[in-house]
Amino acid sequence: MSKLEEYTLRAKRGDKPTLVYAELGSCDGCSMVIVNLDGTLLDLNNVFDIKQMRIAIRGVYDGPIDVLMVEGAVTCEEEAEELREFRARADYVIAVGACAELGGIPGMAPPFAVKRAQEGKFGAHVQGQRPIAPRPVAEIIKVDAVIHGCPITTADAVRAIRIILAGGRPDYTDRPVCAECVLQDNGCLLFEGRACLGAVTRAGCNAYCPSNGGFCWACRGLLPDAPLNALYNVAKVHDIPQAEVDRKLRMANQRHFTLIEEKEKK
Repeated sequence: MSKLEEYTLRAKRGDKPTLVYAELGSCDGCSMVIVNLDGTLLDLNNVFDIKQMRIAIRGVYDGPIDVLMVEGAVTCEEEAEELREFRARADYVIAVGACAELGGIPGMAPPFAVKRAQEGKFGAHVQGQRPIAPRPVAEIIKVDAVIHGCPITTADAVRAIRIILAGGRPDYTDRPVCAECVLQDNGCLLFEGRACLGAVTRAGCNAYCPSNGGFCWACRGLLPDAPLNALYNVAKVHDIPQAEVDRKLRMANQRHFTLIEEKEKK
């Protein structure tokens, strides 16, 4: 029996599956997308019994969890402990957005800033927190599925939840964002002398940023075996410094590069 069939039978008995939405180190942008799912073909309130969601529901839920959605990077030991406790009660875990999947913007925190936070210089000691270098959810607990992006899109959220309810696991393309730029009839920003990461970034956003005056900053994560050297070479031809490419690469993916650098030091 698929989860959809199981949940449908439960809903008929008035026993909707439980959902907890945990918000860690983030701007809550992804949770705003989830809240705004109301009115789409998938209305979360009709599908789930939402037990906990900071921006929408008061209180804390301590019962069994069918689906746990986690937004944000893990920024302190308390959040890590909370995640482990949630995971022990949850049947299925979804990392929501770039911060939860990659470390995201919080992951850009430099070591000296983390150290100052640990020393209580930023007020964390007042809150009783023990800061750590911000990291993805999957470094702390097992994650069953991911919804990419910063923020996620309504289409991705609906698609992922429908697949999960049908008993599947969301699968995402390994095409680069460049392929979507071609479909959008966009010119190449690299040829204009602007650093853009579309060549090394997982597609699925319809090249939203390049299509709207911005640049791709890899918020959906790097492709497997991302051709970084090729990107550096093309950038060099168009007088784009490698340092500028690296700066944009680390906006959402700093944790990825930090782990590589730590491994190389050993």
